[in-house]
Amino acid sequence: MRILVVDDEARYRAYLHRILGSQGHDVEVARTGREAIDAGIRFQPELLVTDWMLKNHLHGLHVSRVLRAIDSEMPTILMTGFPSEELRTEARIGRVLHFIEKPFEVESLVAAVRRSLHRSEVRRESVPFGVVIADRSGFLVSTSERAREMFRRTTAGARPGNLRDLFDAENLAALEGSLDEWVHIAAVAPGRIRWWVRSRRAGDVRIFVLLPERRRFLHTDARIALLLDLDAPLANGLQAGRRLLVIDEYSDPNPSYLDALEQIGCVAYRAERLELGLRLFREDPAIDVVVMDCKPREAIEAALVEMRELRPEVEIVGTSETPNEADTFGRAGVSRQLHRPWRVGDLVALLQE
Repeated sequence: MRILVVDDEARYRAYLHRILGSQGHDVEVARTGREAIDAGIRFQPELLVTDWMLKNHLHGLHVSRVLRAIDSEMPTILMTGFPSEELRTEARIGRVLHFIEKPFEVESLVAAVRRSLHRSEVRRESVPFGVVIADRSGFLVSTSERAREMFRRTTAGARPGNLRDLFDAENLAALEGSLDEWVHIAAVAPGRIRWWVRSRRAGDVRIFVLLPERRRFLHTDARIALLLDLDAPLANGLQAGRRLLVIDEYSDPNPSYLDALEQIGCVAYRAERLELGLRLFREDPAIDVVVMDCKPREAIEAALVEMRELRPEVEIVGTSETPNEADTFGRAGVSRQLHRPWRVGDLVALLQE
């Protein structure tokens, strides 16, 4: 089995490479989310084993979602030292097959890998766009399930062998322009079929994203931006790549603001307990915004002191529902405050002040 291992700790990468390799698997490793996506495009893993917290603007679930846009049945094993209920819920929603807490015994990992061989347990990812990987000669190395559905209406059928089977000379020439922008091209078909296409080179291969003609709005899908390595959009001045921690005692297990923040290119952690939030803050030195969506009390004041001592430049935002709560945050030195319930737009506007 081809296994892609993603972990920013060298000792874990080496350990998993050795253990899984000794089991007869073909193993490739990556340090960051960006490296993992590029490796996945080239390596075509049959299984992803990834840490959740990675030291860049992508985490393990990002990698899983993007690679499952290529192979909707690829199983994911998620490793973490922060097994919160929030993350477990997010992993279930993200169709993670196995969730392993660090540190773990090697037997538990080997057993999870063995169970991953049975793809019947994996729920397919719903992907509204097609993904195609082709080599320099135009040979199709890989086509996603959605791409094959789109191809069924062409003369080439669901499994064409080469780009030349799909497009005539004029449209093949137009594909060359798809490295810089979306192009509107026609497929060789009995009727009128046109797609929006954009691509990028990744080593010896080229990855194409195909949108149905009337669904160009899908180009804002975060998975497409990551597949094509496009700059994430800015949200009214909030820089993409910022890492935010929300210590949230109030929301449901999957609050909408997490997706909204990630759509604008931020990494957003949610901790449902103050203790877990502090652990995340200590572990990830890149967290530069903390939203304290919890009742102000003595323990929170102590946490604020620790955060400022560890990282004086951190931006701390408090949320309050009553004047008394707002006054308590103010006495603790938290001048930036939101009224609960808050929205991502409120947070963006506040951080711009």
